[in-house]
Amino acid sequence: EPQTVELKDWPEEYWEYVEITSGSLTETNIGQYSVTFKIKDGVRAQWAWEGANERTITFEIIGKVFKRPTLSQEIRYTGEEISVLSYLDGYDEEWMTVMGDDHGLTVGKYTLVIMLKDPDNTSWEDASTSPVNAVEEEKEITLLSAKAREAVSTADTSLSFDWDILKAQITGTWKHNDAGYEEFIYDDPAMGAFVESVYYEADAEGNPTGNPIAIEDMQAEGNYVAECL
Repeated sequence: EPQTVELKDWPEEYWEYVEITSGSLTETNIGQYSVTFKIKDGVRAQWAWEGANERTITFEIIGKVFKRPTLSQEIRYTGEEISVLSYLDGYDEEWMTVMGDDHGLTVGKYTLVIMLKDPDNTSWEDASTSPVNAVEEEKEITLLSAKAREAVSTADTSLSFDWDILKAQITGTWKHNDAGYEEFIYDDPAMGAFVESVYYEADAEGNPTGNPIAIEDMQAEGNYVAECL
């Protein structure tokens, strides 16, 4: 976006007497710029210092800096396609774009590459830096950048990192239901879609015996055990 530098101790009424003859105080891209001022012809005014009627100052626009995006939390299998972008801290779609594995469905490893859309004017926060200050050719005029930033190397404009979809974590508790048997209640009901419960008659120690038995075939009294697959 265009940025306009501010002139220190420069009341708005000064523009009634001073004009810019070359350059502009508003620029967009990284770089050093020069602006030349002069007293307007025919006005009753003069500079506060002796010398030529024209004065030139320079200022610098420095690259916008971003922290490298990071995963905000671990990602687990849900049975549906997952967008890793919704798990990223620091991702800004206005300034960044992606390639590679930005979506995943099954448990496994994926690789995502995040690139800066404007590599000429932006960089990552931890890139090589060298501080740059506004240049003042006249002590009477001080330039303040609209948004002070550090100058950065734009060579490092993309980052690649691996991310994982982990196995779904199924948690819950066994509870005695109204039908008279123990039922596993999932902390997340959606996880029930990934689990099959098989019931067996059980011995006194709770070990399964014989073949699987349907819930409707269970007796009112008896020992049974469930196995979650």
